[in-house]
Amino acid sequence: MDDFWLTNPINRKLKIKLKNGNNMESKIENLKSKIMKVLYSILIVAAVVLNACGGAGADQSQAAAAQDSTVLVKVQTVGQQPVEQLTELTGNIEAYKVNQIAPTIPGRIDNILVEVGNRVHKGQLLVQMDRTNLVQALLQLANAE
Repeated sequence: MDDFWLTNPINRKLKIKLKNGNNMESKIENLKSKIMKVLYSILIVAAVVLNACGGAGADQSQAAAAQDSTVLVKVQTVGQQPVEQLTELTGNIEAYKVNQIAPTIPGRIDNILVEVGNRVHKGQLLVQMDRTNLVQALLQLANAE
């Protein structure tokens, strides 16, 4: 039996006793791969534990990053004031109903009783005709009878 010493990455010496010196290299490689698997498992567990415990440090680093990327803003106090709500528009306005007004008999207008743009109602007197034309028309009617 041959004795063989192998040092692992944790600096511990392992004493390996081999029955046959012929397969020594394959057994060493086998042992190395097992040790590496154990070390990788330990590293993974340590990384998971450190990550779970290191949550507060991550928040602090995020807060520091947020402080570095601050944006300057202008601040103003809030108060009440009147706001003008005026809108200027251009366009044409048309009436809902349009009436053409014409006298039944020709003559002169003596008095206009409404202004342009005034609201009028059905049957309302709008103008007064000159009475001379009316008197002449009545005389002609009487003569014709």
